[in-house]
Amino acid sequence: MNKNKLIIILYFKNSYTISNVRLDSEIIANQDCYCLEATWNDIISVLNFQIQENKILSFLFRISKLRKISIFKHLPELKLMEFSHVMKKEHYKKGETLFTEGSVGDKLYLLFKGKVKVIKNYKTIRELDRGSFFGEIALFYNQTRSATVIADTNITIYTIVKDFFLKNIDNKILNILKKKIALLDTYNTALDDFYYIGSLGEGKFGTVSLIHDCKNIYAIKAVMRKSAECQKMLIKYFIKERQILLSLDHPFIVKLIKTIKNEDFIFYLMEHINGIVLSKYLEKRSPKRINNNYETKFIAACLITVVNYLNNKKIVHRDIKPDNIMIDDKGYLKLIDFGTAIEIKDFTNTITGTPHYIAPEVLLGRGYGFTADYWSIGVTIFEVYYNFYPFGNKAKDPMEVYKEVVKK
Repeated sequence: MNKNKLIIILYFKNSYTISNVRLDSEIIANQDCYCLEATWNDIISVLNFQIQENKILSFLFRISKLRKISIFKHLPELKLMEFSHVMKKEHYKKGETLFTEGSVGDKLYLLFKGKVKVIKNYKTIRELDRGSFFGEIALFYNQTRSATVIADTNITIYTIVKDFFLKNIDNKILNILKKKIALLDTYNTALDDFYYIGSLGEGKFGTVSLIHDCKNIYAIKAVMRKSAECQKMLIKYFIKERQILLSLDHPFIVKLIKTIKNEDFIFYLMEHINGIVLSKYLEKRSPKRINNNYETKFIAACLITVVNYLNNKKIVHRDIKPDNIMIDDKGYLKLIDFGTAIEIKDFTNTITGTPHYIAPEVLLGRGYGFTADYWSIGVTIFEVYYNFYPFGNKAKDPMEVYKEVVKK
């Protein structure tokens, strides 16, 4: 243990929060609080990790990192400790291959630092960064690796062997993984392999239909290539949207599986969400559900969770509103339509969004960052609770709405 650092471990409701600060740092309470202190030996004797003393700190950090992987997030503490004991740490340099297509797989890979590229037939089909996992197909089926994975930066990963994972993971998580595998198993599927079910409506730049391939149901968005090519800016938006969606893997974000194109159209093959758009739900809901604290808090929690995820990836959505949020068949939210989303370092200047939900810093044109999405969430939550807009509720002209947003 570094003698120049103070390790702070907060243990609350079977969960660890770990921080380390230099001993010469100034620690200031930002509110009234109690401070308890104990020696390092006393702490480890009470927690009883059954591990060598000089390895306890790295073990704790491993548990905290494991919780950031979606499939481990809600596992009991004892299970997390078991997984932490068997995880093996590996490092790869940029350009190094983790495994190749056609090789035998017997491990699950957990990416804790850096980015990797998933390549099939010499094409990059997906990019993954920290918090992602891959190699799950080999855990359930006696199949060789379906793609090659190469380090896009210097990376740090942990691996878990197949037998231990299958014996110790929850059945609900296994079912989620199998569903995900089935959904993404469409690489060799062509347009002719899909069957039309019906229309789901029209988006900003194309029609959306419901289709199936005899195994799964999908949504597919068709965009006319001629229209997109005539407007060069549209091509840039489509490329950005595709890159962003392929990099995202979150239960509250619609999943882009792949894009397909022919002479006339570009197709976005996407996860089908069996549910209702939030805006339609708000129109149809019973008056008794207006001013509902529990419903409002749940929707707020879902939106804040997903925007925090996007912020960690340096992505700002820029058009969060009930029309771009769906409620699935289990009652959870799914954020859709990433046509205006971009990746930023600090801030951007582009004025975009929907009048009632747009943040004042966007309208003022002085530059804005991730806060714009939180403003849109605030407006959405206001609408969910009160059933009307906080700004420009009776305005018919967008300029009137903008004036209220900036002035109020």
